[in-house]
Amino acid sequence: MDQETAEILAELNDIEHLFTTGQINKNLSLWFGTLVNSENMKNPVLSEKIISLLNLGIDDPRHKERPFEHKGVKFNIDVGLYNLIELLYDQGIQTAYSCQGDSRNGGYILFANVMSFRIFAGLCKAKHLMTVDVFADNELKTAANWDDPIPENGVVSVQFHNKDIGQILDSCRS
Repeated sequence: MDQETAEILAELNDIEHLFTTGQINKNLSLWFGTLVNSENMKNPVLSEKIISLLNLGIDDPRHKERPFEHKGVKFNIDVGLYNLIELLYDQGIQTAYSCQGDSRNGGYILFANVMSFRIFAGLCKAKHLMTVDVFADNELKTAANWDDPIPENGVVSVQFHNKDIGQILDSCRS
């Protein structure tokens, strides 16, 4: 693990300790929000920790979120991605985490499994608006080809500019 990853992981561990001991406040949520970004989500060690903290209920203060429920599982979705994620779940596509992005960071969808990514790849006609990242066999391949073979234990995400969410949604509907 490189030094920068170790330092960010230490910050995330500090946030987790403060949250689980009831010391949560607005500043803690804002601190956490600075660490939830595209670069950290591409790092498998950091993204796993960030996702676990989100699952604990720490708010990501950067975007308004809306509650979503699918087959008894409840979680929040960024408002800008709500309709797209709802459509994906209706099509049997499961996500692990998503972010609508903003002017500083692109948006992304991290798929819960390789099969969900494959269904999405068959459904979406706006592939030109997204890049694919694959983490498999301890290697991150950024800007992967949509048709590259992906091991079943791989982790796949797509990145996009938040201004393209509507086009991506429309392409999945048609």
